[in-house]
Amino acid sequence: MTNKPIIAHVVLSLKVGGLERVVVDLVKGFRDSNYSCVVCCLETRGEFAADVDALGVPLYVFHKKDGLDLSTVFRLARFLREHKVAIVHTHNPGSHIYGLLAALLARVPVRVHTRHGRNFPHDKKRVWINRILSWGTDVIVPVSDDAGLVATNVERINPKKIHRIWNGIDINLYKPRHDPGEGPLVIGTVARLSPEKDQRTMLAAFHHVLAEIPDARLIVAGDGPCAVELHEEAAKLGLSGRVEFLGQCSNVPEVLKRMSIFTLSSTTEGLSMTVLEAMAAGLPIVATDVGGNRELVQPPECGLVVPARDPRALGQAYIELLLNPQRRAQMSAASRARVVQYLNLELTLAQYTKLYDQCMARKVGGRL
Repeated sequence: MTNKPIIAHVVLSLKVGGLERVVVDLVKGFRDSNYSCVVCCLETRGEFAADVDALGVPLYVFHKKDGLDLSTVFRLARFLREHKVAIVHTHNPGSHIYGLLAALLARVPVRVHTRHGRNFPHDKKRVWINRILSWGTDVIVPVSDDAGLVATNVERINPKKIHRIWNGIDINLYKPRHDPGEGPLVIGTVARLSPEKDQRTMLAAFHHVLAEIPDARLIVAGDGPCAVELHEEAAKLGLSGRVEFLGQCSNVPEVLKRMSIFTLSSTTEGLSMTVLEAMAAGLPIVATDVGGNRELVQPPECGLVVPARDPRALGQAYIELLLNPQRRAQMSAASRARVVQYLNLELTLAQYTKLYDQCMARKVGGRL
């Protein structure tokens, strides 16, 4: 297949989501590297699979059955052995189980796992599973310091195995507005419409905003299982005509240009790719204080963070920034600068390259 060491990225699927976006970015970024990539989807392809196809990167689907499907472990192990895979890189708990077992059976020398979220630290069963899986994994890569603390303090994973790498964004795709403190007052979000994103709280917060700023608007980009429920909630709150539901969007950079503030009302996060996009676009952020949001926003530098499930606190943060264009402009510049310096994709790729090189040198011998 290739003389380069092969990295197999193991995921459940490449459906639309932050984790999946990171995998596509890694595969794309490593096209001209000392490594060659393949993608192994355990369940289905997903929408982002077309992006991998367009890169000319091999993608394989294993059609895993519901529940524990040991046949998938054996088929994946055979694949890894036949293709002489050097590094298995799994993403999140489901793929970690299958990818690690298959890698051990196939005697793959390097096993890396990225933690894209907090992985349910209050679920004792999952905590034990993650701890056991870490024993056979060379490096655990949390995407935020918060997720790293869960790994060390809750799951008691060996700190020497923890290597935090922030997700990065292609800053060239996003351009700040020329007038960040001016124009229509628009709060906006880009997120999957699902329970953990808690857009109901966002709608309730926006209801509070309209009492003080009646010309404010809210735009919601994304789709998901809560779409109908959220449309109904908006109507119930009397927000019809004030809220614009855009559905799934392929032109996120253009949508972000319409916003004065970007918001995320999640109850749990890893390191939000949509917050990164918004910061790259030079937007002030108002987000809930969960996961890696505080790490990204560094309040009050790039925006504000508030408790989750608190519509009044969220609404007050919206009002505070909407009424202060100078402060929004300052946060806009800070957001863009922070992403450029610390959270750009080139830096993320460089850190993963260094990590792979170190693992290969330690487990295989010789540097690339």
